[in-house]
Amino acid sequence: METITVKFGNWIVDDNGITGVFPPAMEYHIPIDSIWAVRNYGGHLVWDWLIHVPQKTWITKDNVNDLNAAFMFCFDYFKSIKPADTLDASTAQTLYVQHQLLQIHEPRLQSDSESSGLHYFNIDSHDRIYELSSLEKKIKFLYIKE
Repeated sequence: METITVKFGNWIVDDNGITGVFPPAMEYHIPIDSIWAVRNYGGHLVWDWLIHVPQKTWITKDNVNDLNAAFMFCFDYFKSIKPADTLDASTAQTLYVQHQLLQIHEPRLQSDSESSGLHYFNIDSHDRIYELSSLEKKIKFLYIKE
């Protein structure tokens, strides 16, 4: 297989995996051998990274859409190196859950002072964690005929 480099927004796909490059100096790397990781989410197999990364505080919806495109590219381009024992997750279910999680986490932080130019936040982590936990219990799943 020849060496490739493909860019999807802030995400770069190469033979080593997917790397998000975010200004001013942050990188987030997903190794190529872990892109097929799955997790059980509410009794459904979903693509792990596509649920995990969107819950990061630095991610935006545009970054998530680009990440999804990078993963779909990788699933196809690198299918010859996909481990034989890999379980297949539902991409539709993954994207459906991901969309709901993005809605839940949308206003991750409430700014106390946008007009002053200061960027500080007031967070009650106990209440926020409880609120997110209770909202995540309401995640719906697609009914997919087998």
